[in-house]
Amino acid sequence: MIINNSSTWQTLSEIITKISRIILWGIPATGKTSIGSRTAEGNFWSTTLTEEQDATELRGHYIPQGNKFVWQDGIGTRAWRRGGTLIINEAQNASADVLNFLYVLADDPHVAKLTLPTGETITPHPDFRIVMTTNNEPNTCLNDALMSRFPVQIKVETTDPWIISKLPQEYREVADETCNLPEERRVDVRKWFCFASLLQQGIDKDLAGMLVFDNHWETLRDEIALRESPNE
Repeated sequence: MIINNSSTWQTLSEIITKISRIILWGIPATGKTSIGSRTAEGNFWSTTLTEEQDATELRGHYIPQGNKFVWQDGIGTRAWRRGGTLIINEAQNASADVLNFLYVLADDPHVAKLTLPTGETITPHPDFRIVMTTNNEPNTCLNDALMSRFPVQIKVETTDPWIISKLPQEYREVADETCNLPEERRVDVRKWFCFASLLQQGIDKDLAGMLVFDNHWETLRDEIALRESPNE
């Protein structure tokens, strides 16, 4: 499946809560992370992986409490216990230690088990889901062992209309068009939110446009003006 228009985004928003393990991949700033969090209805945990990161944040660790050490679950362990969505961003950066833990977290929920350093063995909550995102094609940056644990892998080619809808109405149409151009001409939706934020803070429109969009601003300004006065 490829997410390439508003109807396929709608389809994804409907099915993502029914899929326990899914990879969303494609160009940055399209909404891969946000759809995982907003469909989780507030019950989610999120982390962005770095190459130096170990599995502690996901698994948990002992922390000092008074004159003893007590176990504190990591976000992966908490998601397993309580249910909800675990979002793993930049999956291609997973270290060997993180990979080994992800093999367990993303294993088939019918057989998955995790024994903690405390000696306790836990299994995933029936409502546990894991959404993994990457900007790269999975088979070029993830190994077979990890990919095999994600039966659904979806390429995202356009920006989630839900994100565009959060912009001021007068900029939505132009933003939608420019955020969905071919990658070499595409305008990152984050720029539109920065532009809108500057305007809300009283910055002159032309100055805000030049600061954010640089030499693309003249064209964008004309497109915005055209939509503000469609009958002129």
